[in-house]
Amino acid sequence: DYADDPAARHLADILVRLKASLEFIGESLIREHRDHTESIQNALTILRDWIAAQLLQRSSDAALQWVHQITKSFSTNQERNWLVYLLRCSGQTLKTIGDILTPPVSRERARQMEAKIAKITGIQSAELAERVEKLEEAALLKHEREAIQAWLDRLGRLPIPEDLSDADTDQ
Repeated sequence: DYADDPAARHLADILVRLKASLEFIGESLIREHRDHTESIQNALTILRDWIAAQLLQRSSDAALQWVHQITKSFSTNQERNWLVYLLRCSGQTLKTIGDILTPPVSRERARQMEAKIAKITGIQSAELAERVEKLEEAALLKHEREAIQAWLDRLGRLPIPEDLSDADTDQ
């Protein structure tokens, strides 16, 4: 029970601040870059989980200071840096990201922008990219399992090519 443990209550407060900060970052970026919504959300989910795990290894004051630094880093002049970092976390190339930005930037400039946020978060985007890829693979597998289960429920077996043509004639 958090009410009886001040340290646990303080950690819970820090985690709530972290979640709110990352949600604000995500909402702000998605508002301007709707075509990258899934990439941004997946990267933020993995980043949030990684930071939460790291907070447990820090003192209370250090954890609070780190979350404050993350929150403070998302200012108008850092928004593009966060976008670059999160898109790199989702596996996009520096060239692709540089071309997405308005105005476009070189691969080297995109790398520098990414490095600024990596320094704040404490984890390189390549490490998070591996975790994001696993998250996306798990989501795809879940979707495939659900589709197979729907076929089994509807047909009692996996579909065959004739099932598709039968479905077309029924409509």
